[in-house]
Amino acid sequence: DVPLALPTAVAGLGALFTIYQLLQRWYTSSVALLTTVTMYAGTNLLFYTVYEGSYAHALSAWLSAIVVTLACRLEHDQRLRVWLWCAGATAALILTYWVNAIVAIVPVLTIARVCWQRYQQRDWNILKRYSVYMIGMLAIASIILAPQLAVWQVMQGAWYRIPRDSVRFMPQEFQLVAFFVGPLYGMGWWTPVYALGLVGLLLFARTHRWYGVVFIITCAVFIIYNTSILILGFC
Repeated sequence: DVPLALPTAVAGLGALFTIYQLLQRWYTSSVALLTTVTMYAGTNLLFYTVYEGSYAHALSAWLSAIVVTLACRLEHDQRLRVWLWCAGATAALILTYWVNAIVAIVPVLTIARVCWQRYQQRDWNILKRYSVYMIGMLAIASIILAPQLAVWQVMQGAWYRIPRDSVRFMPQEFQLVAFFVGPLYGMGWWTPVYALGLVGLLLFARTHRWYGVVFIITCAVFIIYNTSILILGFC
């Protein structure tokens, strides 16, 4: 019997669909489909979706795809609800696992760019509207994160606490080589599609400069974190 958890299965399917829809912004349907299937089957996302339903990988992947999709819409969609949905999805993503806060780089940089463009145009009315939007985003994010923060405050005396069993996942020694080719957890052996995706990201940045730069920055921060966690000491 395959220990498949229903919520994780739903999150996995949601991640597949959302990633496919996101890729269609820049590529044809066939390329988007091939990329989505390759990413899902060639990384540990398939393993954690099917065999380890208690982990948050599938849900994190789905929420990450939603956050990036909504962040991409922020640049052209002036509706308040898009901004609020982006804030809510980002807060939910962070609530799923604290390291997921790295993905928030995408909406933060996108909002900064949109505001900077309006500032250059001296469009003060739109900037005032954006200010209201951002206040709303902070309110939505606070509402979503508040229950967890309150629990930490009551139980551990601090508004923000990293779980004790996650201490080994705190930044330690920087080990870039072990991250890619380490015998146990090296991405080159564990998920070769990951390395292929990094090459594809560089090619993507050549034709889609802004999003390419944003995604490269986000991936760089993620890689720097992952190459410095203590668990790599066992590679």
